[in-house]
This record gives sequence, C-alpha cells and structure tokens, in this order.
Amino acid sequence: MTIKQEPKAGGPRWSDSGNICALADGERHLGHIVRADRGWLAFDGTHVNDAGGSFQTLGFFPTIESARKAVLRAAGLRVRA
Repeated sequence: MTIKQEPKAGGPRWSDSGNICALADGERHLGHIVRADRGWLAFDGTHVNDAGGSFQTLGFFPTIESARKAVLRAAGLRVRA
C-alpha cells in the first residue's frame, strides 16, 4: 500500500492511500474519507456518532474534493473556495 502525504508545514495534512484519506495534525486525528461505490463517505474524527460507538458521519459526497471540504469544515479549518 502506498501512502502519500501532502506537505503542509505546521498544520494538519492529508495522508492518502487510494481508497482512504485521513486528516491529522501532530496530536489528533481530525477526520477521514473512504471511497464507497461512486463517491466518498466522510467522517468527523473529533466527534462520536449518536450511538457513541463510532466517528460521526458527515455524509456521502460525489467527489473527493467535496468530501475533504466537509471534513475540513467539521474540524473548524479554513476551506478554500
């Protein structure tokens, strides 16, 4: 498995492995997205779901970019237009 990381000095960065992308900083897992069928499922890594047993689901997104933006917003990070 090949994992690529976006170089971003000092802040959170994405680690990518084709079907899964995870956003983390030096201390926390902020969220992740998973390829599902013809789109992406996004998860908030800082909050649990209502059942308390998993990450909070942010939704299903048609593109990797829209799923990444959902994770960034959930983490309270700036999203580029």
